[in-house]
Amino acid sequence: MASKKIDNRAAVRNRLKRQVREIFRTEKARWARPPSGGAVDVVVTLRPEARGSTFSALRIDALKTLEQALQRLSTAKAAPPANRR
Repeated sequence: MASKKIDNRAAVRNRLKRQVREIFRTEKARWARPPSGGAVDVVVTLRPEARGSTFSALRIDALKTLEQALQRLSTAKAAPPANRR
């Protein structure tokens, strides 16, 4: 998602969205089957700082963030459920 907070110009927002889609398309094999075993929906919200980033910087940041999210997901699924009364 790229709101007008990113930039008022649609061309800039669309370029960023295309770049993020390309990052996830090319790295699909890395995250297609998370360690937790289930399916995962990913929602990406761009921040205004992304406007001045290069493609390689966006790629590094997106992959690092996705890795952290998948790691948190796998540890949350592996933890035993709390006793609820």
